[in-house]
Amino acid sequence: MGPLRFFAEFRLALLAGIIYLCSTGCVLATATIANPLMLADPDLGLSATLLSAGFSVFVLCQGIPGPLIGTIIARKGTRFAMCLGAAIMLVGATAMALLVSEPWQYVLCFGVLMSVGSVMAGQLSCQNFVGEWFFDNRGRAMTVMMLLGGSGAIFVPPLVHFLIGATGSWQIAWGFVAVCCIVVMPLALVFVKDRPAGDASESAEGRPAVHGSAQAAPAKGGRQPVYKTTDRIPFKKVLAMPAFWLIALAGTGGFAAYTLAVSEGVLHFTALGFSQESVVGAVAVMGAVGLVGTLGVGAVSDRVEPVRLIGICLVALVVAIVTAAFASNVAMVYFYYAVTGLAFGSVTVTFPTAIANYFGQTAQARNLGTGLLVTTLVASSIPLFSGVIYDGSGSLVPAYLISGAIVAACAVCAFAVRFPKQR
Repeated sequence: MGPLRFFAEFRLALLAGIIYLCSTGCVLATATIANPLMLADPDLGLSATLLSAGFSVFVLCQGIPGPLIGTIIARKGTRFAMCLGAAIMLVGATAMALLVSEPWQYVLCFGVLMSVGSVMAGQLSCQNFVGEWFFDNRGRAMTVMMLLGGSGAIFVPPLVHFLIGATGSWQIAWGFVAVCCIVVMPLALVFVKDRPAGDASESAEGRPAVHGSAQAAPAKGGRQPVYKTTDRIPFKKVLAMPAFWLIALAGTGGFAAYTLAVSEGVLHFTALGFSQESVVGAVAVMGAVGLVGTLGVGAVSDRVEPVRLIGICLVALVVAIVTAAFASNVAMVYFYYAVTGLAFGSVTVTFPTAIANYFGQTAQARNLGTGLLVTTLVASSIPLFSGVIYDGSGSLVPAYLISGAIVAACAVCAFAVRFPKQR
């Protein structure tokens, strides 16, 4: 496929990727480097528990408003949700850069405003946008979007580290995020269109989307390699299907492992005696390898069941987490971040694809919002209990082992999903 044809077919996925990068893609990458430095700011009076509580609230607010955000997208459109989310992010980032001086302000501005704004402008809106506009190439389109959106994990940590080093202020990092928020609004207003050809019955791939059968038309020579329903499954019926909750719990494992890495990784490894510079380098590797996972696994998610790919990634994550718990050299640190990046990059692209494939496009935004609620209810607990453990014992090893057990349970859910027989 030539570059012009690629751009023509995936231009909407590229647009969604840029918006994702400037919203969800830059927030946690910035917080991973900037927030731990807030512990050394005597004016804030933060403890490890309070710092971790901010991350817990952040993750929790990625999910609790999910069904509401899904409803907003369904009723007001993706463009409206992106602009509103970017405005909320801008308020939160500006406050972090200029106003925050108390722990409760940190929790409110980072944990609530930045979280709700980023998921509304980025993750949920962008994944829903791609899910609605693509059918046959949904997995590849999601890969293109997540590949571009996730690229911030490569350059944002070292950029933020450089900005902080040059100015001596962690606040400059959130000034950078505020600039990214400003980019989102004109992109969404000018280029985002809520429905394919103004009608949800037509896909962006140039043909009508067929509804009413249990399976899309099979590829040449036999069955579809991946189950993709074309039924109009209402949201209430989706909630009654065990497969929905198993897929949501499977995705939870990837988000839980990534939350552990970005909220506790720097603190854990520095407590073990590793320098901050080596950990920052490993964090950047996590971002780079995450793109490899997004590209490699996303590319085959139209041929291999996405939820099974999630299960394989979770098994690898369990190994990485246990390795990190007892890391004794820099190679083990890099291994942990590399596997976490590879697996999380894979899960972020396969999770929304799995939900869209299994439950269709009728209630896509609400399905994704509710699935995100499940993932964050579990993932949000990890920074909080990790901070409590660290303040009590000075070590995060028990927190890593508990988190590994949670990820292992989620892997079981991924392999427990059953699919209807193809018609």
